[in-house]
Amino acid sequence: MKELKDLDVEWSMAKTIEILNKALEKIELEPSGKGAKIKGKGDFDELFALIQTKIAEAEEYYWRPVDDPKIYSRMQEISKALDNKELAEEYGKKIGEMEADKWEFEARLQNFYGNNIKALEFYNKALECLPDMEDAQKGKKSTEKKITKAEKDLPKLEDNVKKKPEDAALWIKMGIAQADLGNVDDALSSFEKAVGIAPDNPDAWVRKGFILALQGDFKSAMECCEKTLELNPNSMLAKRGRNYAEAHLD
Repeated sequence: MKELKDLDVEWSMAKTIEILNKALEKIELEPSGKGAKIKGKGDFDELFALIQTKIAEAEEYYWRPVDDPKIYSRMQEISKALDNKELAEEYGKKIGEMEADKWEFEARLQNFYGNNIKALEFYNKALECLPDMEDAQKGKKSTEKKITKAEKDLPKLEDNVKKKPEDAALWIKMGIAQADLGNVDDALSSFEKAVGIAPDNPDAWVRKGFILALQGDFKSAMECCEKTLELNPNSMLAKRGRNYAEAHLD
């Protein structure tokens, strides 16, 4: 318990998580819903209250939940064992918030890469975890509009590229619409067509890179972003795409 008492959450999130988990390992849930106790000797009430305090301190300092949902799950289990419904609901809500944040981030990443069908799926998952999550609600609404537009535009674009097969800009627009609708392989073919027609077009390269990232080929995606930056050093899309790809390669 001394290590927990001495914990300064400002040390690091990782150290905070390590010490909280060690403290939680000392708590044993009794069978048949009889409650919880400390394994061995010690004051359970003092330990449990101290864990709650340190979690609250970390949340306040880092402006977010502790980066380990297992801690909240364990606290929820202990609260239920103690028949503390209010506390169990509080920790359950934290779990829901963390899950919602995770799915909302994944949705925004899919938005960035251009697969709005997948983004919509992730926004819906976020809202299942936290129905009143404003960012997910706004993101879902915006994504649905993009999907509706792509469904409307794609047939026209398909007709137009048949008439003007050497128009790189049309292939890029069609690839974007295809990606919006989750047709990743078709989108890649369209962007490759655009690159073949206009190898000096930075938009063709960055869009190809995004599709490769969606397919999990982050090395090739980064190469496409680098090529884009050779052609247009100010491309924010390429800079962000390169950073995301590098993060997945680390």
